[in-house]
Amino acid sequence: MKKLVCLLLAAVGMTALASCSSVKEPAPLRRGVYVSGSGEGEIYASFAADGSWVGGTAEGMRSTDGEWTANGKTVTAQTTYPGGKTGRVTFEAASETEITVTAVDWDPERDPWTEVGDVYTLYTPDADFMEILSADRALAEAKRDGLPVMEGLRVTSGQESWDAFYAKVTAGEPASVLYLSYYTLDPAHVSEELYAKEKDRYPMAFYSWLEYDGEKFTYMVRMTTEEAIEERSVFPYLLHFTGDAPQQAAFSHYDRYVLSDDPTVTWEQIESAMFSSVYEESRRFRTRDVYTNLID
Repeated sequence: MKKLVCLLLAAVGMTALASCSSVKEPAPLRRGVYVSGSGEGEIYASFAADGSWVGGTAEGMRSTDGEWTANGKTVTAQTTYPGGKTGRVTFEAASETEITVTAVDWDPERDPWTEVGDVYTLYTPDADFMEILSADRALAEAKRDGLPVMEGLRVTSGQESWDAFYAKVTAGEPASVLYLSYYTLDPAHVSEELYAKEKDRYPMAFYSWLEYDGEKFTYMVRMTTEEAIEERSVFPYLLHFTGDAPQQAAFSHYDRYVLSDDPTVTWEQIESAMFSSVYEESRRFRTRDVYTNLID
């Protein structure tokens, strides 16, 4: 995945770098800040290595997904509360490693989570996580490089890399793993109408980056063909569930890894909350299914 030729030329001297000008290099590593709105919403602002703004997301901010504006090295996130009141927070890239809050206009009773002058450490994921590749090329390179690969919800390659990551985690050691999820659209399993509408979007693939720092797990996802990071979340626990498939299932056993804010939650409780129409039940705990292998 790396441009090894260019790296070798770089070792020779700056003039040799001109030989690499025709090779498309990945965009500079994006750096971001993650903040949480009282557990109710999450903001992730992305900056390039030079401090310029490149993107961001605001998830679950009560009534909207948030809007973003940028001006050089400053980015402002805006959301709208129920009733129409808006809230804003502005970040500035103070350096290549820090972002500073320069302005806050939130409802202090709803979101007392940040103040002007607060400093957040910038987070940089693995370089390969940021590469722009077609789904098929990403799949081929992931298998070549020994990354864990899920095709659909079945692991087809690289299980030993995941096992090595999980062994370190269970021992309390910092660890990280990059893996790929690859999806196709089978006309035998969807309606003709849906297939006709969606077939041009497939195949699609997503890189996932999961890192444990000894205290918490940081999880990030992006589609391999897009620059934007689709999701970033932080959880204190990684749970492992195994068991037999229910009757009539197209697999015999399941092996699931789930991030959670509750170490005591069971897979049955997670399934129940997924399909519950009762708001309180679905909010009792927060989880994210990150790695699944359905075994025949």
